Amino acid sequence: MQKHFIAVVIALAVGSTGVLAASAPELVRDQTTLTVNGARETWQLVWAEPPKEVCGPAEVSSAATCPCSGFAYGEYGRLNLVRRHGGAVEILDLGPLFDGQETPSMTKPITGVAYLSRWPEAENDLARDNVDDPKLVADIRARPPVHHLSMEDYDRDGLAAEFLLQVGTVPCMKHKFVAVGVSKRDGRLHALRSAAHPERPLVLFGEVWDALRKGGGTVVTWECQDHGAEFHNETVVSVQDGIIHAKRQTFNCPTDGAARTLVEETEL
Repeated sequence: MQKHFIAVVIALAVGSTGVLAASAPELVRDQTTLTVNGARETWQLVWAEPPKEVCGPAEVSSAATCPCSGFAYGEYGRLNLVRRHGGAVEILDLGPLFDGQETPSMTKPITGVAYLSRWPEAENDLARDNVDDPKLVADIRARPPVHHLSMEDYDRDGLAAEFLLQVGTVPCMKHKFVAVGVSKRDGRLHALRSAAHPERPLVLFGEVWDALRKGGGTVVTWECQDHGAEFHNETVVSVQDGIIHAKRQTFNCPTDGAARTLVEETEL
């Protein structure tokens, strides 16, 4: 069931040709070390081939628009999460996690492709671009790359071995993430899922994942009149024994001063 969303390959020999090729230094995008069940591990985000730029430094004005939110200044291509532990190498293809999501190329979807910000944005980039600052592009490319492998315990199983990966953007500045890593219930690389839908990765806004990391709660994810919305959404999350429960509650938006009423509840 999971293979529809993720592909996991176990290479028992670190010297595997494919693994060495995938981990060429110029293709390693990010790296971290962590301890899992008492053993030290190395995790890497590795491009399977040279990536292409998207919402890049050469197009600052476009990078500042809603479809690029969270992905600027970025790259896209075939991306793997490579986990080295003991004498084994485990590889997770991250591209399928982006399929069907709102990415910078949503007008012409490309399946199996991941998007990842590389250089951070600065507050005055757009102003510098508006006056054609000749040093802007070089300055952006000289910035330290964005770090993505920040490990936390989102399923609260006592193992801080998951990181958030942005897979989509909803207009505007609303970023959708999956949590990727390992857990006590599943020691293989995988995207976290909910109790209601174990067949698919759980996709939540960043602030909802943060609430889950802290133990759960209710997060307002869409206000009345936000982008003309005629509804109010809240997401309720909780976790117990490593099992995540998440539901979206949709309320109406009365115009007569009356209290909002629940019109729909969806298990996520």
